[in-house]
Order: sequence, then C-alpha cells, then structure tokens
Amino acid sequence: MSDRGFLEKLLDGASIEWMPLGEVGEFVRGNGLQKKDFSDIGFPAIHYGQIYTRYGLEADKTYSFVSPELGQKLKRARKNDLLLATTSENDEDVVKPLAWLGGGVGVSGEMML
Repeated sequence: MSDRGFLEKLLDGASIEWMPLGEVGEFVRGNGLQKKDFSDIGFPAIHYGQIYTRYGLEADKTYSFVSPELGQKLKRARKNDLLLATTSENDEDVVKPLAWLGGGVGVSGEMML
C-alpha cells in the first residue's frame, strides 16, 4: 500500500509550476439562458445541462438555438474556449469540460468559459 496521495501519483515526479487559476486564463460566467428559450433556428446556444447530456469532450456545432435578440444579450464562447458546467444533479458531471471548437455561441448562467 502506498502512502502517496492522489496528486503525487498523478504527477508521478513531474516538475510543475504552481500558479493561481486567474493567471492561467480568464474565467467568465454565462448568463440568462433557460431551456424554454430554445428555438429550432436562430443564434447558436449551449445550456449547461447539454454539456453532460448531449456533448462529448469537444464540439463545433450546437444542438440548440435562441432568438437573435436573446443571442445578443448572452455571454459568448469563442473558438478554443473551454466550457465548464458549474452545477449538476450528480457529482460526476460538475465541472465537466467541453472544448468549444466552433464560432461564437451563447452560454447559460450555470456554466463558465
């Protein structure tokens, strides 16, 4: 049985530089998108629940759209942003990442990019 902790096992002796997350990137919380806002056409949007129900680890197209008017008000992810669900009904899905590889897309308030 090893006394090494999870992080030590994960790093396996690799040298790393520790830094605050704010130095790694900018974290932005989404806003104002609910499932009832979805439409068949319009501005592309991702609801936090879709990160763990509809998407894998990367995507460049959305399953949902909102009106162009709402789309103008939403926070937007850009190509190569990392989207994170900040809430879930189970622990496994909290902070599940989605690498966004498409163009500008609106994001809901229960996620960060």
